[in-house]
Amino acid sequence: MAAASSTVWSAMPGLIEAGAALSQMPRYGAPQRHGTRHGSGLRGRRDACLIVLVGVLQLSRREARQISTTDVRIDTTLTGSIIRIGDLVVPRTDTPGSCPSCAITRWLRVTNAISIGHRGTALDLIDVTRKDETSHDCDRPFSIDMPGGEGAIAGLLLLSLTHEGWTQPGVALSTRSISKIVHARRIPTGHREEPTYRRPSPAGRFAMATAEQVYRAAGDVDDEADHLLRRSQRLLALIEKTVTLGDAAERR
Repeated sequence: MAAASSTVWSAMPGLIEAGAALSQMPRYGAPQRHGTRHGSGLRGRRDACLIVLVGVLQLSRREARQISTTDVRIDTTLTGSIIRIGDLVVPRTDTPGSCPSCAITRWLRVTNAISIGHRGTALDLIDVTRKDETSHDCDRPFSIDMPGGEGAIAGLLLLSLTHEGWTQPGVALSTRSISKIVHARRIPTGHREEPTYRRPSPAGRFAMATAEQVYRAAGDVDDEADHLLRRSQRLLALIEKTVTLGDAAERR
């Protein structure tokens, strides 16, 4: 795949360039039902990936919407990761927030987690209390080709989102949507992801647990509590019956 001239990305007064657009992109915040945020973290990461494709790699809208996750290759070297989309190398910058390579891996992690049914993992990745703006996401372990690994699910890279902000598998962004998103994301907003309070890390078996694992464990606790409640009710009934029989024996 060679870079093509793109009609959607051009220098225009009042619109910022790709690096600045990536810097102001929201990367955290969960989808909300019936809300107006439209899943700011997921939407921001998807749109950042789009900015890289059309603004950095200069792909056309048609080319960008046809990119598959299997077109992405990540090679780990001693000095960091090299990310390729087709035969194009995605550049890396010193600042993680404006790094095109980080924008690609941030989106790949969440969209893959959702595609295999692990929404809890996706929510962990965009949790506002787990912001990390100091290290490169593209340097974190990530295998595209490993069977069963993070990149094992093949699908379109640029997906449409539901009103709540979740991805719609197999539904690509339209060329019209791409144009609207690119224009909107190039308007200066001054937004920056700021570090937030980090909740204390849990100890013991849940120290490294995902939200999905915690929810499952909570369900197990509820089941055990129901079992203990039924058992205590049986014991109370047995005690009551024993007392009643004792009272009847004393009256005879």
